[in-house]
Amino acid sequence: MVKHITCASVAFLLLAAPAASAQVRTPPDAARGAAVQQRAPHFPQRIRAGVRAGQLTREEVGRIRQHLRQFRAEARRMRQDGTMTPAERTRLRHEMRQVSRQIFRLRHNK
Repeated sequence: MVKHITCASVAFLLLAAPAASAQVRTPPDAARGAAVQQRAPHFPQRIRAGVRAGQLTREEVGRIRQHLRQFRAEARRMRQDGTMTPAERTRLRHEMRQVSRQIFRLRHNK
C-alpha cells in the first residue's frame, strides 16, 4: 500500500512540476499592457455609481474626468511608437492608481 502511495506521489510531482513552472513565465509585451486597458474602462462606471449614490458633486466629477483625460492622452502618446517600454508601463500603472485613489477619496469624503 505504501509503495502505491509513494509511486502515485512521485507521478503526481513529475506531472505537476512542468505545469507549475509554465504558470510562472512572464506574459508577452502585449499581455502586460492589457492590464491598463482592462482596468481603465471601469473608471466611468465607478464615477456614475458615485454620482447615483450622491457621493460625488459636479465639481468632483469634473476633476476626475480631467485627470482621466490626461491619463488617456499620456497613454496614447506612449503607444504612438508602437511599443511600450517597462518604464512607460510603470508610469501608466502609477497614473492609473492615482486616478483610482482620487475616485475612492472623493467618493468617501464626508
